[in-house]
Amino acid sequence: MPKPTAEYITALKERLSTVWGPAWAKWAEIDTYINGTFKLWPANDERPEYHPPTAASKLEQAVSVKLPQKPTVHRYGKDKSATEQRRADAVEPWLVNLLAVASLEETQPTVPQAKRHLMAYGYAVVEGPILDALAMARRQAPEPDASDYEDARQHEFAMRRWKAAKADNPIRIRAPHPQEVLLHPDDKQPREALKAVERFKGDLWELTKRKRDEGLKNVRVVEFDPKADDYYAIVETKEYWNEEWHVLLGAGDELLYVEPNFWGFVPYAHAFSGWGMKPTNERRLNPVHMAVGLLSPILEALKLEAQQKTSEHNALVDAAWYQYGYGGDMKPE
Repeated sequence: MPKPTAEYITALKERLSTVWGPAWAKWAEIDTYINGTFKLWPANDERPEYHPPTAASKLEQAVSVKLPQKPTVHRYGKDKSATEQRRADAVEPWLVNLLAVASLEETQPTVPQAKRHLMAYGYAVVEGPILDALAMARRQAPEPDASDYEDARQHEFAMRRWKAAKADNPIRIRAPHPQEVLLHPDDKQPREALKAVERFKGDLWELTKRKRDEGLKNVRVVEFDPKADDYYAIVETKEYWNEEWHVLLGAGDELLYVEPNFWGFVPYAHAFSGWGMKPTNERRLNPVHMAVGLLSPILEALKLEAQQKTSEHNALVDAAWYQYGYGGDMKPE
């Protein structure tokens, strides 16, 4: 495949955004039921609203009880010999531990988050394995030089941090929100992937500078002054993958760098829940019909329940706090 350009990636984003647009709208509606913010009455209606936690409760029960977390890994041997089978079996516990350690590196544990997306939206994406750029930079940092520190104690602390970084696990396995990653809905093994990533400007500067220093050609180093600029300013970036290339676009879809994909595969997996189906006579590619989660078929029932509970509660309050009054003439005789 030819080396991707910024124009090609932008066109791919527009095309896949159109395909996934209806599903994104449905997920946004589902979010309002989970968060208890959906509208019970027509616009400009001043009637009170009460949102029972039914949607969030059912989702939590499905994720925590119905789908207990116990990921397993199976590795096939090169052939069917007993020796190869023993070698393959010996690797499996290490891979399970790697998955657990990689999950602990995420603020949202990978497997539970993927299950929650699958149950809520009927679709989940898993990213990985990939190498975390900042973790790799720490692992590859040169050994601290004693002459750069004021005393031996400071140098000792720097050596401890350097040795600890060498032992850090740079492999990451994540469960990003499905709207952040654009994949072709019909490809079980994606041939292309495009992810929207928010990065700190300082991190982006360090990443692009390191790519340049490693000898990668045509790297656009992000402009950044460590003394004057805000390190934690948010920059919207896009990360593109195919089997041959890995591309990073910066703010305004500026091409920052293109590098070979040494993994040889697109590091994303995705799946629908299996509860949806393509409607009869539907010819247009529309994943909204396949992305059917636990709550999708019962949204109307959830709204009716909330309206009923709101009406019952409002009637109870009116009856309990009834305003007594006298409509006659209050003047003394």
